[in-house]
Amino acid sequence: MSFKETKRKGFNFFRSYYDVYNELITPTDKVAFIDALLDRQFLGEKPKGLSGMAKFAWISQVNSIDSQIKGFEDK
Repeated sequence: MSFKETKRKGFNFFRSYYDVYNELITPTDKVAFIDALLDRQFLGEKPKGLSGMAKFAWISQVNSIDSQIKGFEDK
């Protein structure tokens, strides 16, 4: 396991993220969505290669996620 450096110490994990996560059926989709969320929040990396329901979940939350990123970057 490699350590990914980040300057960010935390972020708000909104109920909507949890609700969308719980609607995902397969463990693969759940992990893909959470990995994308964490990598975006902590590393600023936009997800690549999301597909299916994980991509749909991401699209449903991306405005909220990007607003949090902008708030952090503007500090």
